[in-house]
Amino acid sequence: MAIPEVLLFDLGGVLVESAGLQELPRLLAAPMQPEDLRRKWLTSPAVGLFETGRCAEQEFAAAFIEEWGLELGRDEFLEEFRSWVRAPYAGTAELLSDLRSRHKLACLSNTNAAHWKRLLQMDGLGPVLDRPFVSHEMGVMKPSLEVYAQVARELGCEPGGIAFFDDGPENIDGAAKAGLSAHQTVGPVALRNVLGDLGLL
Repeated sequence: MAIPEVLLFDLGGVLVESAGLQELPRLLAAPMQPEDLRRKWLTSPAVGLFETGRCAEQEFAAAFIEEWGLELGRDEFLEEFRSWVRAPYAGTAELLSDLRSRHKLACLSNTNAAHWKRLLQMDGLGPVLDRPFVSHEMGVMKPSLEVYAQVARELGCEPGGIAFFDDGPENIDGAAKAGLSAHQTVGPVALRNVLGDLGLL
């Protein structure tokens, strides 16, 4: 494969440990199957509003608590919610520093103001945070084709010149439909393996 112009990374699940879908079941009144939980999260109106920048934290908390039937106050829930974004995976800083010496790097993440504030404070993500694309600022979320088109426009390259790495199958499908070279990876070991297979390390 030709060397891509840009390596574009998702954050949660690819470069950063994100525990939302593991922690959320503790807060629920009744258990949910993991796939049902994930589906509900991906289609949640409250999450969609917050992650496209169309509501404030307190509004999001109230809507999410009602939508999911949680028995928490807004501030208590938000404290839990903020903690779901943990830290970069071990070795992420070194990997990105190494890649940055040979490639242009960027990130594309469905996120929100609360989690983005935490992400900006994390050590080791600098190489991808130099060129961030985040849903709450863009006003649109993956896997919308418009997300990928907007990223390509702003990066000044053709979609096919972007290698994209994400843990979500629906995001990979959307990116591939938009013309990106899309690769599903979950966690640091899988990411290194994919990068190695592509000859990018």
